[in-house]
Amino acid sequence: MDYYEDLKADKTERHAYYYPTHYSTPGFVVFFLVRRIPEFLVKLQNAVFLPTDRVFRSMEQTWYATVNNGPDVKELIPEFYGTDIGFLVNSEKLELGVTNEGEVVDNVVLPEWARNPSDFLIKMRAALESNYVSANLHKWIDLIFGCKQRGDQAVLAQNMFYPLTYEEHVRWNEVRNAYERAALEVQVTEFGQTPVQLFKGPHPARVVRLFNLDPSIEGSETEQLLVKKLKVATKEVERLHLELEKAGNEQMKKISDQMRELKDLELRNAGHVDKVKEEHKNEVRRLQETVKTLEARLREKNFMDLEMHAKPVDFDEDEFHQDLEVLISRKEEQKEDDRRDGGREARESELETLLAKVIAENEELRSRLSKGQAESPPQPRRR
Repeated sequence: MDYYEDLKADKTERHAYYYPTHYSTPGFVVFFLVRRIPEFLVKLQNAVFLPTDRVFRSMEQTWYATVNNGPDVKELIPEFYGTDIGFLVNSEKLELGVTNEGEVVDNVVLPEWARNPSDFLIKMRAALESNYVSANLHKWIDLIFGCKQRGDQAVLAQNMFYPLTYEEHVRWNEVRNAYERAALEVQVTEFGQTPVQLFKGPHPARVVRLFNLDPSIEGSETEQLLVKKLKVATKEVERLHLELEKAGNEQMKKISDQMRELKDLELRNAGHVDKVKEEHKNEVRRLQETVKTLEARLREKNFMDLEMHAKPVDFDEDEFHQDLEVLISRKEEQKEDDRRDGGREARESELETLLAKVIAENEELRSRLSKGQAESPPQPRRR
């Protein structure tokens, strides 16, 4: 109150206020989510983490600072009433610093009434839906969206914030240069904005008929029954959560083992395929050398025999070479077929038959050459 009166007495201040900060700013959001999105906090703080004593370390510290430190007016974010515990657990093992007492900042320190993060969120949701909150929710609406957001009632409720957090005080048409515009944009985007006023009069209280709204009176039988059911449901949720976590771990292990087996099988198959390919290449190379040797021998014998005979014997050398090329081509095709259908032995048998046929034809040709030499008389030499 003294802070407000001092600003009001200061003639240089056009608008007095109670709090120089705002209850909803990007800084407060990333403060709570530092374990979930640390890169946002680093960006907001110019590539450095906040000092360790200002990192979200425990619920007790945060509550104490908000209640006892006037400028600290942060509100809890929706994650406190959800089901995801990620923002409370340092699962990424971030180095958040060490306190002056030598304590390493790790997971968020929870209140004693919370057994674990899941239990904490369950009880926070239960508190949000409790009869006390239901009976007082309209008061919060008046402060944030209603009649106590602006004007005299806001002053009486000590609900006045820095002027530039109100849209009527942000006058873009009065900006004189680029520096003022940049400063105003930073103020609007990073230091919070009060929402539009939705209600001019007091908001009606929520009508709750199932619960006893007077905290001084012992709860009704209906309320006690619902509390018991809530406790049973809480235990059931915890049990299901543990089972789900266990099943997820087992499934991940199973997938990991299957991936490892698949990788080993792929490596073995790759080695086998390379070996078969190398064997096929060697076989083709050996066959080509054999055919070349046979071709050279046939060519040498046939032409030597032809030169010794006066009566030439019909022999088409081009056709012979074509036959050999067809033979080689068919051998290559046979190798490709063997790779696809595994019939290499049958193909090799067929090739051996063809080679035997060529050899037989060569023997027949030699026989004909020998016969022709015996029947033909020698020709006289010309002088």
